[in-house]
Amino acid sequence: MQIIINGSFKNTKENLIKKRAVLSQAIHTSGRIVQAAVMEDIATYPSVDNGIFKSTISVDNSRELQSRVYSPVSYAKFLEKGTSSHFITPKTKKVLAWKSGGKWFYSKGHMVSGIAPRHHFGRTARKMAPIVRAYVEARLKAVS
Repeated sequence: MQIIINGSFKNTKENLIKKRAVLSQAIHTSGRIVQAAVMEDIATYPSVDNGIFKSTISVDNSRELQSRVYSPVSYAKFLEKGTSSHFITPKTKKVLAWKSGGKWFYSKGHMVSGIAPRHHFGRTARKMAPIVRAYVEARLKAVS
């Protein structure tokens, strides 16, 4: 008694290669969709930087099967996660100076309350996860 399996796996291999290419393209497209969603989330927040942070939201599709949405600015993590109360001091001058209500204020250092977390990336990731999943699955089903 024996079982003989004949045939070529050439079609299977070609189909897998095609699916991998479609999957990678779907993931890269999803990255651009998520990038737009993060930028939209930032636009709804009362920002103090007049869109500078929003303009830095980038997508890196340089790796196959991966898309990375990020901001390269050094303060992005502080906007995302917030900061605790902390003491600030002048870095380049002898005093800190700022204008409020038409009046100038000066300080050699003082406590600031920090900023509340904005969660632009986290909130967008949670909101977009089912949308991205459905998009990628639909693209893969179209290849079958």
